[in-house]
Amino acid sequence: MKILVIFSNRLGDTIMSLPFIRGIKQHFPENKIHAVVNEGLMEWMNLIPEIDGVLPKTRKKSNSLFNNIATAKNIRKAGKFDLCFCLSDSFSTALIAFLSQIKIRIGHKTDGRSFLLTHSYTYSVERDHNTKYSMNLLEKYLRKKIEIKPYNIELKEKGGISLPEGTNLVFNINSLEKSRILPIWKAKEIISGIQQKYHFNIILIGTPNEKRSIDILINQLTVNKNVYNYAGKTTLVGLTYLLNESDVVISTDTGTAHLANMLGVKLIVLFGAGDYRKTRPQNPNNLIILNKHLPCSPCLKAECKFGEPICLTQIENVEIFNAIDKLLIE
Repeated sequence: MKILVIFSNRLGDTIMSLPFIRGIKQHFPENKIHAVVNEGLMEWMNLIPEIDGVLPKTRKKSNSLFNNIATAKNIRKAGKFDLCFCLSDSFSTALIAFLSQIKIRIGHKTDGRSFLLTHSYTYSVERDHNTKYSMNLLEKYLRKKIEIKPYNIELKEKGGISLPEGTNLVFNINSLEKSRILPIWKAKEIISGIQQKYHFNIILIGTPNEKRSIDILINQLTVNKNVYNYAGKTTLVGLTYLLNESDVVISTDTGTAHLANMLGVKLIVLFGAGDYRKTRPQNPNNLIILNKHLPCSPCLKAECKFGEPICLTQIENVEIFNAIDKLLIE
């Protein structure tokens, strides 16, 4: 039997779904699992040992129906699949499964798509973690409870990533939404405090589009020795190896945090906008989450109504330094 899993488009959501993938492998050990992801995640998905093949979501035209038809066509070309799990709640995900002519199509009963699925399920627990939400599909289909364990992988190679000699702290200030981005002035304060208290090389990361803001941050530092801008210098696979080789990671609530947590790296998450109960990293080892739990949280808005995200700026620098100290002695 061949099993197809259609993932969400975001890295963080994909990582939170990996315990589900391990659950499939445990209950269908002899079967091949193929993943459908956006093109930006294809190379990275090959790092996941439970995945036997990766197929792309087509995004060549603005017409979503055309893209769904093209994606389904590519799936049919890859061979006959017997079972499909739609992890994304979107209508288009179910449509892709339907157009791919897969006999058994499983997903949550959302977005008016139940008629495209052969098995559609509800989830009654509000504000539960996304990992449990995705696992609900497998539990309902198998009609049995499955123990959920945090997902970890070990990378034994360095992946061609070169880091400065010494102890390296990776710092991610960015995110897809403005409400989760650490303001430059706050990041400057944190870095200056780290420079005074520790002897880290500070590695600032980001996408190519974020390189300029990182350059601005570094230029505003009183001391920028041993501060490095790696934004745009790594692929997602390269970032994975970079995080794996780092000693400490500080990140906003984004895919980078989930990636570091999956690798078991010592991690501090500056949790701002977002629903802590649903999207926090799941592996408790080497993890400290700093969250002010303000009255306005959880917030799912792309921009903070206060202008700057006070859920991040109100995290005291001393809280971050105490978290570093705790992780270093563990």
